[in-house]
Amino acid sequence: MHRSKILQVLRNFSAKELRRFGEFVHSPYHNKNEKVKALLNEIEKCAPGFKSEKLSKEKLYEKIFPGEKFREQRMLDLSSMTLELAEEFLALENISRRKLRKHNALLTELGERKLDALFDMRLKELESLMEKNPEEENIYYEEFSLAMTTMNYNFRKYYADEKSYSKTTDGTREIKTLSNFYLYEVLKLYTYLVSKYLAFSQPPQMTGFEDLIGKLILKTGCEEPLVELYYLALKLLLTGEEKYFFLLRGHMIENEPEGIHEEDLKRIFVFMNNFCVGKVLKGQQEYAKHTLDICKVFLKREMFLQNGYMSGAFFLNCILYSISTNDTEWLDGFFSGYSKYLPGDIRESTVNYSKAHLLLHRKDYHSVLRLLSHATEDSPQRKFGIKVLLLKTFYEMGDLEPIDTLLDNFLHQLKSVDIIPDNFRRAFTQFAEFYRRLLRLRFDPNKKETERLIADINNLEYSHQKKWLGEQAGILLSNSH
Repeated sequence: MHRSKILQVLRNFSAKELRRFGEFVHSPYHNKNEKVKALLNEIEKCAPGFKSEKLSKEKLYEKIFPGEKFREQRMLDLSSMTLELAEEFLALENISRRKLRKHNALLTELGERKLDALFDMRLKELESLMEKNPEEENIYYEEFSLAMTTMNYNFRKYYADEKSYSKTTDGTREIKTLSNFYLYEVLKLYTYLVSKYLAFSQPPQMTGFEDLIGKLILKTGCEEPLVELYYLALKLLLTGEEKYFFLLRGHMIENEPEGIHEEDLKRIFVFMNNFCVGKVLKGQQEYAKHTLDICKVFLKREMFLQNGYMSGAFFLNCILYSISTNDTEWLDGFFSGYSKYLPGDIRESTVNYSKAHLLLHRKDYHSVLRLLSHATEDSPQRKFGIKVLLLKTFYEMGDLEPIDTLLDNFLHQLKSVDIIPDNFRRAFTQFAEFYRRLLRLRFDPNKKETERLIADINNLEYSHQKKWLGEQAGILLSNSH
């Protein structure tokens, strides 16, 4: 049973969901099979990990069918029935979270059963609910669905009264809600596809389609803010022009849009953030402030949680972009207020690694070394990131003795580790090459060579450490005068 599909599902449940599923299975409306109830009872005893030896098919069979000969097919059938119930439970949980979808389904059923008085009452409730919850996920589908449900209801109700029907329905609402729904879904899908092409450094395959979408927006007279935001995001992705970023910034940061579902806001902010990161990596450090502003919006609107946790990458980025913009006074409060949201298994290591960056910025070198000794190498990127921090710390301290060994080890591991992405390998290798040139000039100062080094650093198109390398080379040049 350990690899069964039902255990895969149950391991994914929260404690609250597992309890609700137990209530679901024990409800005679959903399940009347006592053996399925018995199976779930035994499985629940091994929560939350579900790794106990008691979950073998044979031991479970003994509990459910005491004294009977083991029959594997019988256990497979029970497992399959429990899985079907789990899938039905998940579907109902999904619907219960979508208030508008549930109300729409109820209206359809009331209309088909000709329960007109109830329909009219629930229709008013749903319209009020939509006004109060404009940020509901997929609101455009719900509005279109309601328009169609109401149209069908009015057609049946006023079938023999053309004059009354024409007063209730002229098609305008149906076409408008369909247009909004279509434009929203197409733009959401198109921006997603283009972002994936760009992530793999490939040109988008559907260029020109955005012009058609633009014409459709004009033709339909669509004035939905979310449609406009996705259209601007699409133009930003396709053209890379700064004007589209600043238009989005005006809508998303300076005016803070209301009535838009959190997932849509996150997607558009991610497109904006990726644009800024690309600019920063190419040396346009002024875009670090825009990225930090996006991070602060995520914190302010509490959009940073994924399954109840903050990712280690987001936590670290808040630190790095604060350092890049010299906006670090708020970080002590950030550490004390947000560390608790990190997953427990990476919390201490991520905090130590992130604090080490901040303390290097503050020139507290001994604290940096102490923190890095407690930062675990959770991934190849973290492993090499720790080594880069050590190299920078020893260089700034003037403690050059450990550097040769550390740098040789760094380069050797870069060549031998297979699972590091190529772009990270190139960035770390490039840093090591420029670091070695910097080190050489520190031992043997040469003004012309230092000027050449600075020029080469400035010409770097893509480097994680361009700012630090430039600063240290500038110090060498000023000392050579």
